Amino acid sequence: MAYNKKAVLAANTEAIRVVLRLEKERREATEEERAALRGYQGFGGLKCVLNRCDSPDDLRYWSQSEQQIFEPTQKLKQMIYREAVDANTAKRYWESIKQACSRPSIPIPASSPPYPMHSLL
Repeated sequence: MAYNKKAVLAANTEAIRVVLRLEKERREATEEERAALRGYQGFGGLKCVLNRCDSPDDLRYWSQSEQQIFEPTQKLKQMIYREAVDANTAKRYWESIKQACSRPSIPIPASSPPYPMHSLL
Protein backbone atom coordinates (compact mmCIF):
# COMPACT_ATOMS: atom_id res chain seq x y z
CA MET A 1 0.00 0.00 0.00
CA ALA A 2 1.33 3.45 -0.94
CA TYR A 3 2.03 6.10 1.68
CA ASN A 4 -1.01 8.36 1.89
CA LYS A 5 0.09 11.76 3.20
CA LYS A 6 -3.44 13.04 3.61
CA ALA A 7 -4.51 10.02 5.69
CA VAL A 8 -1.36 10.15 7.84
CA LEU A 9 -1.84 13.87 8.41
CA ALA A 10 -5.47 13.29 9.42
CA ALA A 11 -4.52 10.52 11.88
CA ASN A 12 -1.72 12.61 13.35
CA THR A 13 -4.03 15.61 13.67
CA GLU A 14 -6.58 13.53 15.56
CA ALA A 15 -3.92 12.16 17.90
CA ILE A 16 -2.63 15.65 18.62
CA ARG A 17 -6.18 16.88 19.20
CA VAL A 18 -6.58 14.13 21.81
CA VAL A 19 -3.29 15.01 23.51
CA LEU A 20 -4.23 18.69 23.70
CA ARG A 21 -7.61 17.79 25.20
CA LEU A 22 -6.01 15.46 27.75
CA GLU A 23 -3.55 18.13 28.77
CA LYS A 24 -6.29 20.71 29.21
CA GLU A 25 -8.54 18.35 31.15
CA ARG A 26 -5.65 16.78 33.08
CA ARG A 27 -6.95 13.24 32.71
CA GLU A 28 -6.10 9.91 31.18
CA ALA A 29 -7.34 8.79 27.79
CA THR A 30 -10.47 6.75 27.23
CA GLU A 31 -10.25 3.59 25.11
CA GLU A 32 -11.49 5.54 22.08
CA GLU A 33 -8.85 8.22 22.65
CA ARG A 34 -6.17 5.55 23.04
CA ALA A 35 -7.13 4.21 19.62
CA ALA A 36 -6.66 7.68 18.15
CA LEU A 37 -3.27 7.97 19.87
CA ARG A 38 -2.18 4.65 18.38
CA GLY A 39 -2.97 6.11 14.95
CA TYR A 40 -0.16 8.63 15.32
CA GLN A 41 2.50 7.89 12.68
CA GLY A 42 4.90 10.80 13.06
CA PHE A 43 5.82 13.54 10.62
CA GLY A 44 8.90 12.06 8.98
CA GLY A 45 7.08 11.68 5.65
CA LEU A 46 5.21 14.97 5.93
CA LYS A 47 7.78 17.57 4.99
CA CYS A 48 4.84 19.83 4.15
CA VAL A 49 4.78 21.04 7.77
CA LEU A 50 7.99 22.92 6.99
CA ASN A 51 6.11 25.07 4.47
CA ARG A 52 4.43 28.33 5.32
CA CYS A 53 0.71 27.88 5.94
CA ASP A 54 -0.44 30.93 7.89
CA SER A 55 -2.57 32.47 5.17
CA PRO A 56 -4.29 31.23 2.00
CA ASP A 57 -1.68 33.12 -0.04
CA ASP A 58 0.99 30.75 1.28
CA LEU A 59 -0.38 28.03 -1.00
CA ARG A 60 1.74 29.51 -3.82
CA TYR A 61 4.90 28.34 -2.01
CA TRP A 62 3.72 24.71 -1.97
CA SER A 63 4.64 22.20 -4.65
CA GLN A 64 1.78 21.14 -6.90
CA SER A 65 1.95 17.59 -5.54
CA GLU A 66 1.40 18.74 -1.94
CA GLN A 67 -1.22 21.44 -2.47
CA GLN A 68 -3.98 18.96 -1.57
CA ILE A 69 -2.64 18.84 2.00
CA PHE A 70 -2.18 22.60 2.40
CA GLU A 71 -5.57 23.10 4.06
CA PRO A 72 -5.27 20.14 6.46
CA THR A 73 -1.78 21.34 7.43
CA GLN A 74 -3.07 24.86 7.98
CA LYS A 75 -5.93 23.52 10.10
CA LEU A 76 -3.51 21.42 12.16
CA LYS A 77 -1.40 24.46 12.98
CA GLN A 78 -4.47 26.57 13.78
CA MET A 79 -5.86 23.82 16.02
CA ILE A 80 -2.60 23.57 17.95
CA TYR A 81 -2.46 27.31 18.55
CA ARG A 82 -6.16 27.43 19.47
CA GLU A 83 -6.32 24.35 21.72
CA ALA A 84 -2.94 24.34 23.48
CA VAL A 85 -2.83 25.27 27.14
CA ASP A 86 -0.89 28.45 26.28
CA ALA A 87 1.01 30.11 23.43
CA ASN A 88 4.38 28.76 24.57
CA THR A 89 3.05 25.21 24.57
CA ALA A 90 1.56 25.72 21.11
CA LYS A 91 4.84 27.03 19.75
CA ARG A 92 6.72 24.11 21.34
CA TYR A 93 4.33 21.62 19.72
CA TRP A 94 4.59 23.19 16.27
CA GLU A 95 8.39 23.45 16.41
CA SER A 96 8.61 19.85 17.58
CA ILE A 97 6.46 18.71 14.66
CA LYS A 98 8.72 20.57 12.24
CA GLN A 99 11.83 19.04 13.81
CA ALA A 100 10.29 15.60 13.48
CA CYS A 101 10.63 15.87 9.71
CA SER A 102 14.35 15.38 10.06
CA ARG A 103 14.18 12.29 12.29
CA PRO A 104 12.42 8.96 11.88
CA SER A 105 8.94 8.61 13.32
CA ILE A 106 8.64 6.91 16.69
CA PRO A 107 6.41 3.84 16.72
CA ILE A 108 3.89 3.78 19.56
CA PRO A 109 3.41 0.27 20.92
CA ALA A 110 -0.18 -0.67 21.68
CA SER A 111 0.79 -1.31 25.31
CA SER A 112 2.38 2.12 25.84
CA PRO A 113 0.63 4.54 28.19
CA PRO A 114 -1.55 6.99 26.29
CA TYR A 115 -0.37 10.05 28.20
CA PRO A 116 1.72 12.12 27.98
CA MET A 117 2.20 11.79 24.27
CA HIS A 118 3.68 15.28 24.00
CA SER A 119 7.06 13.74 24.78
CA LEU A 120 6.85 12.02 21.40
CA LEU A 121 6.16 15.20 19.47
